[in-house]
Amino acid sequence: MARDFLKALKERPLLFDGATGTMLQRLGLKPGGCPDELSLADPDMVKKVHGVYIEAGSDIVTTNTFGANRIKLREYGLEGRLREMNIAAAGCARAAAGERFVAGGIGPTGRFIEPVGDMDFASVLEVFIEQAGALKAGGADLIIIETMMDLKEMKAAIMAARSTGLPVAATMTFDETLRTVLGTPPESFAIVAASLGADVIGANCSLGIEGIYKAVLAMSRVVSTPLIAQPNAGIPALKGKETVFPATAEEMASFVPKLVEAGVRVLGGCCGTT
Repeated sequence: MARDFLKALKERPLLFDGATGTMLQRLGLKPGGCPDELSLADPDMVKKVHGVYIEAGSDIVTTNTFGANRIKLREYGLEGRLREMNIAAAGCARAAAGERFVAGGIGPTGRFIEPVGDMDFASVLEVFIEQAGALKAGGADLIIIETMMDLKEMKAAIMAARSTGLPVAATMTFDETLRTVLGTPPESFAIVAASLGADVIGANCSLGIEGIYKAVLAMSRVVSTPLIAQPNAGIPALKGKETVFPATAEEMASFVPKLVEAGVRVLGGCCGTT
C-alpha cells in the first residue's frame, strides 16, 4: 500500500509520536551515550519505543536520528557509520510502523553558521544532504527537521530535505520571549520556511504546550501552510539529579482544540512526553 503523507494530511489531522530520548533513557540508555548508535547496537530497544507509540495511536513515528549527522557523530568517533546508522534507524521505525508513516528526523549540528559561528553555509548544507539521503534510502516517508535555533541552519536543512523529493516538516524551538536563541520570531521563521517549500511548519521543544500554542498562533497569522505542534511536557525542572517534566496528559490535551483552531494539522510531543 502506497503511503502518501501529503494526501493523508489533507484528509485529516495526523498524530506524531512523543519523545525518543527520554524514552530511551527509561529503557537503559546510559548518560553520555550516543542515542543514535542504538539503532545499530540495540535495535530492539529502538523498535520498542516506536512500537509503544504506534500502539498509542501515532500515525507517524520519527527515526532515532536526531544527532545522526556527521558533525554530531564525530563527537563519538562514529561519523564513518553515518549512512549505516540512518538506514538502520529508518528500518527500526519501519518495522514498528508497518504501513503508518516514518519521519526521518534531522536535528541541529550543534554549531552555528558564520558570522555567529565558524561553519559556512555550503558545508552545513552538505552535512544535511548526506543525512537526508541516507534516511530516504532507509525508507523514510518524509523528513522532519527539529529543534533548530539558527535560521540559516534551518534554511540549509530544508534545502537538503527538499533535495530528496520527500515531504518536509520543519520546526524551530523558541524560548519564553517567543524568540529563538539567535532572536528569530515565529513569524519570520514561518515566512522563510514557507518560501523554501516546507510542507508543514511549526514549533517543538523548550516550551510547554501553552508556549507552543502562542508560537504556532503567531505563524498562522502570516502563512497558510499546515502547522505542526510538538511541545515538551511542560518546562523542565531539576529535582535533585532528576529532570522532571510537570505537565499532565490532561493539561496538554486541553489545549488541542485551540491548536486545531490555530491551524495545527499535525500534533506530537517532545521531551518528557510519552
